Amino acid sequence: MWAGTNSGSVFAYALEVPAAVAGSEKRPEKVVEAVLGKEVQLMHRAPVVAIAVLDGRGRPLPEPYEASQDLAQAPDMQGGHAVLIASEEQFKVFTLPKVSAKTKFKLTAHEGCRVRKVALATFASVACEDYAETCLACLTNLGDVHVFSVPGLRPQVHYSCIRKEDISGIASCVFTRHGQGEAKVFWCKGPRWVPESSQAVSAEGVFQVGGTAPGQGWGGPGSVCMAENGSGAVV
Repeated sequence: MWAGTNSGSVFAYALEVPAAVAGSEKRPEKVVEAVLGKEVQLMHRAPVVAIAVLDGRGRPLPEPYEASQDLAQAPDMQGGHAVLIASEEQFKVFTLPKVSAKTKFKLTAHEGCRVRKVALATFASVACEDYAETCLACLTNLGDVHVFSVPGLRPQVHYSCIRKEDISGIASCVFTRHGQGEAKVFWCKGPRWVPESSQAVSAEGVFQVGGTAPGQGWGGPGSVCMAENGSGAVV
């Protein structure tokens, strides 16, 4: 279990779960303990935004439920694993289990912005349907979206998606597993974000909800976006 703090500290805990009694599916009623295994202090001490463990191919480990139900691709357990730590100012990859620094990218130093949202997304190739890469997508406080390779952290693309004055829009933004982004009343989609046309979403119109003043237009208070994906479904 990994945990990050607002002061740039990262803690790795090992969970000690009592084993089940022989011949029974129930385990003894003992306390599950979290034992501190490693502590990392980021030198710039910026708040930690996200932490993700990567397998031997640089892909994030699947969720426990997905792995148990065979809903996700099995991780590569042969190669060396790594952990990606994203703070408000930079991204850094550490090797496991020694937790030694491997590579980093100082976003604030290069772009003069701070990280607000982070997600690891799968981007499929347009030329080859069987090829896809896992990349790091992040939204900054300026409303820009940056995409980086994983685990090399090389910048790939950069888009301006949300007005920097739209603080609530930036705060409400979420990413999908395919790199699409959605904010409060704004569907954020760059042309190279969408891995295939069937997942593309485009705004089809806006209708006003009671209390909205005329002329406020797209993204105004009380407006609702109607978007249609590649299959014709309205979302």
